[in-house]
Amino acid sequence: MPDACWVIRHWQGVEVSSLFQQQMLLKGMAQCLQQSCGTLMVDTHRSPAILRWLLQHHFKPIRCKYLYEKKSPYKEHFASAPYGAKSLAELGESVFLHYLSAAATQDPDASAAANPQQEFQELLLHAGDAFNPAQWFVVFQEQTAVGVLLPQVFADSPREGTLSYIGVMPCFRRQGHGARLHQWGLSLLFSWGVQRYLGSTGQSNIAMQRVFEKSQCTRLGARYFLTSEFLA
Repeated sequence: MPDACWVIRHWQGVEVSSLFQQQMLLKGMAQCLQQSCGTLMVDTHRSPAILRWLLQHHFKPIRCKYLYEKKSPYKEHFASAPYGAKSLAELGESVFLHYLSAAATQDPDASAAANPQQEFQELLLHAGDAFNPAQWFVVFQEQTAVGVLLPQVFADSPREGTLSYIGVMPCFRRQGHGARLHQWGLSLLFSWGVQRYLGSTGQSNIAMQRVFEKSQCTRLGARYFLTSEFLA
């Protein structure tokens, strides 16, 4: 992530804690965010009561993502690549970064266009021990790059995975390539033994939301990134 982020996954004390306890907790949370210049992340499907409580107590959303999942079918024909594909291992880092930056141009969910090296390092950090350069791809139609696809198994949960990044070159957008790349990425993950795919996209990224729908993914809920109004 581009900034420090505190996470609330589950907490049952909202309804039973005293007003003083709540005030002290709010103060402590605001101080932590101020010291780290960070945000607080809350998922609606995990902690709806916490989100309501925070919004009522001077926390405000600064961005929102929609969360999706798809479980591996019992039986599935794993599709072959709809394009030619070359991996990071084949292309080398500098060439791969060139294509990553190009695919991220004017992409509302990506920061790689502005700083591809930093984005690449963050993607590597997220992949952890499960990183495999032979499994990150630039896809081509004949000799022209169409997009970038980064399927990633989770290092701490190998039965789950994601597409760390999926991007289509600007000149190939609005032609169905995003949906085809996404479906191929899912097929790759499931063929590697992943049983549950998890993905997300920005609230305003309507095109990517449609891609999830075409891939028959289920929307789990929303992820809100909050900051305290006391820091404004």
